Amino acid sequence: MKIETSGIILSVRPLGDSGAVVRALSRDRGVVCGFSYGATGRKTKSRPMPGMFGRISWRARLDTEMGSLSFETESNPAAASNGRTATMVCSALELSDAFLADGEINPAAYDILEKFLNNLSLVTNHLSLYIEWEISFLSCLGFAMDLSKCAMCGTTENLSFISPKTGRAACDKCGGQFSDKLFPFPPSLESMMFFLRRASAEMDIKSLPASRMILN
Repeated sequence: MKIETSGIILSVRPLGDSGAVVRALSRDRGVVCGFSYGATGRKTKSRPMPGMFGRISWRARLDTEMGSLSFETESNPAAASNGRTATMVCSALELSDAFLADGEINPAAYDILEKFLNNLSLVTNHLSLYIEWEISFLSCLGFAMDLSKCAMCGTTENLSFISPKTGRAACDKCGGQFSDKLFPFPPSLESMMFFLRRASAEMDIKSLPASRMILN
């Protein structure tokens, strides 16, 4: 069996003397996982790294096997990231790696990750860009939030709160009396952590990546 597609590397886990297990997210095949020979070897000219975009070639005798994976790098838009932004990149890649199963096709998950990585060089507010990615990612997993209008009266003005129960927004007039039980609007890293933890519990994900914990 053979797969040829394009994707984004999510993780590279060294195995053996110079090999690694590589997981990459593609739009048409979902997460492709395989053993990459020489991926961590000293003589390897272009080592696969998380965040790289490129061509994926996967081969195996049966589709139930891990198979072998080779990766031809085309670009690495996150390469220039540093400091807190680099931690956001790691978090997005590691959350995708943790929540997305091998072979589970989810085009939206690919699209939002591609958009996030490509837009890093186009915007200055990387925190807002990252939180937008988390909101979209939860939606891809089936845990959609509705922050476009007040859940109680429908207004799009003076949105001040977010319900922990529903993930929906509330305006100051409707939510003010319950302010001690609601998250502030717009969403923060702290409030998004709550929704990520709830999703991880429902999907039986044991723990969130360390990179995401550091961001809080």
